[in-house]
Amino acid sequence: TPTGLATGTWSQVGTTPSVATILSSSSATTAVQDLVPGIYQFVWTITGTPGCLLTTDTVQVIIDTMPNTPFVTGRNILCVD
Repeated sequence: TPTGLATGTWSQVGTTPSVATILSSSSATTAVQDLVPGIYQFVWTITGTPGCLLTTDTVQVIIDTMPNTPFVTGRNILCVD
Protein backbone atom coordinates (compact mmCIF):
# COMPACT_ATOMS: atom_id res chain seq x y z
CA THR A 1 0.00 0.00 0.00
CA PRO A 2 1.47 3.34 -1.01
CA THR A 3 2.24 5.96 1.63
CA GLY A 4 2.95 9.68 1.45
CA LEU A 5 3.13 10.99 -2.11
CA ALA A 6 3.13 7.52 -3.66
CA THR A 7 0.28 6.13 -5.72
CA GLY A 8 -0.55 2.58 -6.71
CA THR A 9 -2.15 1.31 -9.90
CA TRP A 10 -3.35 -2.12 -11.08
CA SER A 11 -2.86 -3.08 -14.74
CA GLN A 12 -3.38 -6.22 -16.76
CA VAL A 13 -0.41 -7.88 -18.45
CA GLY A 14 -1.41 -8.50 -22.07
CA THR A 15 -4.93 -8.81 -23.48
CA THR A 16 -5.51 -12.56 -23.50
CA PRO A 17 -7.52 -14.56 -22.78
CA SER A 18 -9.67 -11.38 -22.65
CA VAL A 19 -9.40 -7.75 -21.59
CA ALA A 20 -10.50 -7.61 -17.95
CA THR A 21 -12.20 -4.68 -16.26
CA ILE A 22 -10.41 -3.57 -13.07
CA LEU A 23 -13.12 -1.85 -11.04
CA SER A 24 -10.86 0.42 -8.95
CA SER A 25 -7.38 0.41 -10.46
CA SER A 26 -5.95 2.77 -7.81
CA SER A 27 -7.10 0.68 -4.82
CA ALA A 28 -4.78 -1.94 -3.33
CA THR A 29 -7.83 -4.21 -2.94
CA THR A 30 -10.17 -4.23 -5.92
CA ALA A 31 -12.41 -6.51 -7.97
CA VAL A 32 -12.00 -7.62 -11.59
CA GLN A 33 -14.80 -8.36 -14.06
CA ASP A 34 -15.23 -9.70 -17.60
CA LEU A 35 -13.03 -12.74 -17.06
CA VAL A 36 -13.30 -15.82 -19.27
CA PRO A 37 -11.56 -19.15 -18.58
CA GLY A 38 -7.80 -18.85 -18.81
CA ILE A 39 -4.76 -17.42 -17.00
CA TYR A 40 -4.45 -13.71 -16.25
CA GLN A 41 -1.65 -11.65 -14.76
CA PHE A 42 -2.16 -8.32 -13.02
CA VAL A 43 0.58 -5.94 -11.85
CA TRP A 44 0.35 -3.59 -8.84
CA THR A 45 2.73 -0.67 -9.46
CA ILE A 46 3.68 1.95 -6.85
CA THR A 47 5.15 5.21 -8.15
CA GLY A 48 5.84 8.70 -6.87
CA THR A 49 7.91 7.97 -3.77
CA PRO A 50 10.78 10.51 -3.81
CA GLY A 51 14.17 8.81 -4.00
CA CYS A 52 12.71 5.33 -4.55
CA LEU A 53 12.65 3.12 -7.58
CA LEU A 54 9.46 1.88 -9.16
CA THR A 55 7.93 -0.94 -7.09
CA THR A 56 5.81 -3.71 -8.67
CA ASP A 57 4.20 -6.97 -7.66
CA THR A 58 2.51 -9.44 -10.03
CA VAL A 59 -0.39 -11.76 -9.24
CA GLN A 60 -1.70 -14.60 -11.39
CA VAL A 61 -5.40 -15.46 -11.55
CA ILE A 62 -6.62 -18.75 -13.04
CA ILE A 63 -10.25 -19.03 -14.16
CA ASP A 64 -11.29 -22.64 -14.75
CA THR A 65 -14.05 -23.76 -17.07
CA MET A 66 -17.27 -25.17 -15.66
CA PRO A 67 -17.82 -28.88 -16.29
CA ASN A 68 -20.11 -29.61 -19.25
CA THR A 69 -21.69 -32.70 -17.73
CA PRO A 70 -23.13 -32.84 -14.20
CA PHE A 71 -21.55 -35.51 -12.03
CA VAL A 72 -23.96 -37.28 -9.69
CA THR A 73 -23.15 -40.05 -7.23
CA GLY A 74 -25.36 -42.27 -5.10
CA ARG A 75 -29.15 -42.06 -5.22
CA ASN A 76 -29.54 -38.43 -6.22
CA ILE A 77 -32.25 -37.07 -8.48
CA LEU A 78 -31.09 -34.54 -11.05
CA CYS A 79 -33.73 -32.29 -12.62
CA VAL A 80 -32.86 -30.21 -15.64
CA ASP A 81 -35.18 -27.54 -17.03
